[in-house]
Amino acid sequence: AEGVIRTAGTFNYEAKKTYNLYIRCNDSGGCENDDGVCVRDDPSGCLSPKCLGSCFRLFTVNVTDVNEPPTGLKLSHTRIKEEEPADTEVGIFAAQGDPDADEIHTYTLVPGDGDADNARFLIEENLLRTAEVFNFEDGTETFYIRVRTEDSGGLFHEAELTVTLEDINDPPSE
Repeated sequence: AEGVIRTAGTFNYEAKKTYNLYIRCNDSGGCENDDGVCVRDDPSGCLSPKCLGSCFRLFTVNVTDVNEPPTGLKLSHTRIKEEEPADTEVGIFAAQGDPDADEIHTYTLVPGDGDADNARFLIEENLLRTAEVFNFEDGTETFYIRVRTEDSGGLFHEAELTVTLEDINDPPSE
């Protein structure tokens, strides 16, 4: 359609916040010099005197920032030693792939695939903590949790994470 400008791609606020467009309009007189080359260097915005009725203007397109979701979730440590007291820190969560600068994320244990051991852990701000004392000799060496990271706009990512229990050298029993 005439008079409509369409993008050829997607704009990304984090990559580039503004675009300058030079729009040229021509009347039936055309806009070419004697060599058939368009002339558009007049700072007033009008083209060469030979192109009467033609002009160009600079327009600035400002890209609006939109909230984008995190795309991943990382836990700084995924191994804990057995026999540590309840409320022992396992690791620190960090959302991954969220291009929105300075975004604040929350972390929550959630139901779904991979949540078998959610009740054995708790989250305090961005810290994963144990909710009980673990004993390697009880036969469970691997724990499965499902965690959601959510940004301040309500967009989220969920991940299944594994925590591994390390055996320590127990003192001999009497």
